[in-house]
Amino acid sequence: MQSDPPLGSARTILAYHLAAPEAFEAIERDGFRDETATYKATGMDLYGVFLSTRVLDSDDDRPETFVFAVDADETQIAPYEIFEASADHRNYCVPAEIVNRFPRRRLAQNEARDIPVNDRASDPAYPQE
Repeated sequence: MQSDPPLGSARTILAYHLAAPEAFEAIERDGFRDETATYKATGMDLYGVFLSTRVLDSDDDRPETFVFAVDADETQIAPYEIFEASADHRNYCVPAEIVNRFPRRRLAQNEARDIPVNDRASDPAYPQE
């Protein structure tokens, strides 16, 4: 098992995960679980927990979709980034075992709507083209 980095050695980024109503209580109680889903931009099937540096719209625009905020250690999730040149944000598909190491909280609907985009252009750690 990989040990956590010493405090102060990692860069924490705020990432978001959308959860269907039937999953949110289980996530709060038991943590995230790996899931298989097709990533729209590439058409690839990926396995893990999907995280993004911005709150994305749900696929079916259900108003009852819940958003979790995760304080993620960038050094631990960086290998799982899904690079998409045209995206204005960063996406990841990270094993649940790693995501569950990080603090998480469910956001209220109005709180999720008011979150500004955390884009690549404003991220000093992200290589600029």
